[in-house]
Amino acid sequence: MNENPTAYDPERAMQDVVAHTHHLPRQWRGRAHTLEVQQAFNQLFQYKVLLFLEELASVILTPFMLFYTLPQCAGKLRTTGRVEFHCA
Repeated sequence: MNENPTAYDPERAMQDVVAHTHHLPRQWRGRAHTLEVQQAFNQLFQYKVLLFLEELASVILTPFMLFYTLPQCAGKLRTTGRVEFHCA
């Protein structure tokens, strides 16, 4: 059993995040324990997670979409000196 229990330290956690993001607004300094800062942090960084998930989905889904839509468009492909795609 650890004789020196460690407590959650929001300031230390914030410094760990800042080390990676290099972003720490002045109004957050010394206030990582407040609900206001935690909500602002959550609003700011939830979009990064959503963006990552969208990018991941596009990498996975794009080949399937091309596999099913490209053959339908191939018949509509015209060449007149250059390649033009007319898929509707």
